Amino acid sequence: MWEWIYQLESEKFDLTEKMKKQKYEINVLLNRIQHAQK
Repeated sequence: MWEWIYQLESEKFDLTEKMKKQKYEINVLLNRIQHAQK
């Protein structure tokens, strides 16, 4: 049981980090687009 919970927690952590990185990348791309349109 504990192993399963631990596994889920680490998976959640990995996905959260991945999401943060993707949000950052999206912001970078949006900034580029905005600058390109000026």
